[in-house]
Amino acid sequence: RLRLLYLQGPELLEEDVEAGVVAATEEEVLGLCRDISRAAATHVFEPAPGPLCDWCAFKDTCPAFHPQVELPPPALAGPPRRAGAGRG
Repeated sequence: RLRLLYLQGPELLEEDVEAGVVAATEEEVLGLCRDISRAAATHVFEPAPGPLCDWCAFKDTCPAFHPQVELPPPALAGPPRRAGAGRG
């Protein structure tokens, strides 16, 4: 049985789900955790445009929306900068 509590309501939703669905969801979440851990360790965060981009705080500096943004090499990981900025 799956229980989901929306704290803002508060509202409790309950539903019976098959074990296979739970196992598949668990594997998907664990895969995402591995991807995030790998990205954090290597400082490589590839843009992945999707429906949540409109709410993202980094959209203004995201290379997916602004190709002129250069991401620094992982060893220099810091905030992204506009292409040509600071050069001279």
